[in-house]
Amino acid sequence: MRITIELDAENMRRIQKITGQKKKSPAVSRALSEFIQQHQ
Repeated sequence: MRITIELDAENMRRIQKITGQKKKSPAVSRALSEFIQQHQ
């Protein structure tokens, strides 16, 4: 699914660092997956 979202540049940088992903889409996807796993 493709969506458009606005993210704070610093948060995006941190998400990429934490997930180890260089590209934005995979970084956001992984962060969302991990968030969902932690809250089930």
